[in-house]
Amino acid sequence: MCSRFFSFVGALLIGLMPFTIPVHAQEITKEQDSGGKWPNTISEYRELQQNPEAYPPFNLSNINLEATSTHPVVDNRIAALWQFDPEAEDTKKVVRSCTANHIEGKFWITVRHCVTSEKDFLGYLEQSDGEVAGVENTYTISEHHDLALIKVGRGISAQTFDLPEEKIAIGKVLTLIGYGGSNDFSSIARVESVAHLDKFNVGFSTYYLDVLETVSLTDSRSCNGDSGGAVFAGNTIHAVHTAGAINFDCSPGEGKKMWHSAISPHTAWIHQIMSSENSTSVEEEQRAFEGFRSRYRIAEDQPSATFSSSLSPLSS
Repeated sequence: MCSRFFSFVGALLIGLMPFTIPVHAQEITKEQDSGGKWPNTISEYRELQQNPEAYPPFNLSNINLEATSTHPVVDNRIAALWQFDPEAEDTKKVVRSCTANHIEGKFWITVRHCVTSEKDFLGYLEQSDGEVAGVENTYTISEHHDLALIKVGRGISAQTFDLPEEKIAIGKVLTLIGYGGSNDFSSIARVESVAHLDKFNVGFSTYYLDVLETVSLTDSRSCNGDSGGAVFAGNTIHAVHTAGAINFDCSPGEGKKMWHSAISPHTAWIHQIMSSENSTSVEEEQRAFEGFRSRYRIAEDQPSATFSSSLSPLSS
């Protein structure tokens, strides 16, 4: 899990002030990929939406991403979020920023600071098996709630998390899972809920509401990256990861604090968005198409990118 944006709470918190790290990837072309025909026009993209089986998953063996964890975990309920780099002069530059988690149909949940461009957001989700879906739209509550819903087109066949009916009790064991900016797989950490925070400061002038505080139960914990990663128990997702204690060298550490945006206070809002925004407009279709086709435009050896994610590869 890798961070592209951090801030200080005292001198301990990864969160919301920019800092730059290298992001490495290889260019993916149709010829290199085993998927065969890929949509180059909006009409071909519409064909994909009607018949996703006609477009096999990308061959991930063609991607040589630097890995920092030796314990990959495959979970069909999550995906890596890739997006156009808003800081890049080349508008075709795409970087992996965060993790998203499937909750129903077209909808996935992540953190707001991963989709700060909101209505102008361009990108896609990709799972470890190579399935890809373009982002149609994003939805947020407010600048002080680090939650976001992502609506995607077809292309990914994924299992779902259940939404919580109430806050997780203090002292409960949960699992944190997410992708790192330099990993092509996800990894996990076991954490314990220790506090529900009404307000959590993430810098000198920024704060978030409804935050779950946890500590790592083993030496597997967050380092720079993995914003949006699910914090779950069983099949219920209770929060998405917002920030963790500064850990630039990804060293292990038991008993280290992490902070996550709680979902239970906002389940009514989530259900309302999923009900009212389930259809796809022409503009959303075009946006998803642009995000989808960027999948094979990833630039080789991108130098660096500034982004707003806060977790990174979990040490294990």
